[in-house]
Amino acid sequence: MGGGVQMKGLAWLMRVWRDWRRRRYEHGLLAGMSAAQLQDVGITRADAMEELAKPWWRRNTRG
Repeated sequence: MGGGVQMKGLAWLMRVWRDWRRRRYEHGLLAGMSAAQLQDVGITRADAMEELAKPWWRRNTRG
């Protein structure tokens, strides 16, 4: 009985860790984009800065 709970907890922890790593990677990409690249994806520098200022657990992700 306890093993199932531990596995669920471990699975949750792995998802949180995976999400954190993905968001950290995406944060680096967004931070490194030029004004032209940001324009290509349809956001402004202000939009990017607003997104980068959010804590990782509050970031909306797509996909």
